[in-house]
Amino acid sequence: MLTNDQIRILLSDIENERVERTISTKDTDKFAWAVCAFANDLSNKRQPGYLFIGAHENGSLCGLKVTDELLRNLAGLRSDGNILPQPALMVEKVSFPEGDIAVVEVQPSKNTPVKYKGITCIRIGARRGEANEEEERILREKSEVKTPTFDTTPCLQTSMEDLDLDLFRKDYLPKFINREVIKSDKREIKQQLASLKLLK
Repeated sequence: MLTNDQIRILLSDIENERVERTISTKDTDKFAWAVCAFANDLSNKRQPGYLFIGAHENGSLCGLKVTDELLRNLAGLRSDGNILPQPALMVEKVSFPEGDIAVVEVQPSKNTPVKYKGITCIRIGARRGEANEEEERILREKSEVKTPTFDTTPCLQTSMEDLDLDLFRKDYLPKFINREVIKSDKREIKQQLASLKLLK
């Protein structure tokens, strides 16, 4: 999470697209929209977004006293079933001489688009909005790039005994390695598999 000095800097940076400020402690829809938009990270900044509760739009604090109930409600945004897939977020109370603020730090999601009640929320500069078709496409493609396909995902529970080594030698190797190279390769089968990134 952020230090107090970093929070001050972000609070005063009025046009920062990674920051949402509010003095409301009850506007769950506004909180959820912000969390969803930060998780989508449409601009692909790959940095967390911050929702500051207890701060005016100009960055000044409103003198809020943050309660445990507020922190629980904010943490509940992650798992109440309205934001899917679930975002990664942290909630913290930070105290200043002028009052407290509740800080919600939202990490960019690898599984975009993230939706709140079925709506894809995004940040357009410093403002929130609903994604159009083209923006949804960008978010889907971004997710596909980050998601490994089944054939590149390791099978951590398997061992050498689970592999069909005859198939590997007779079918797979000749398709990818020159036959003369195969004949001269005196390495053990484990080393051959490892050299082809099939075994760690």
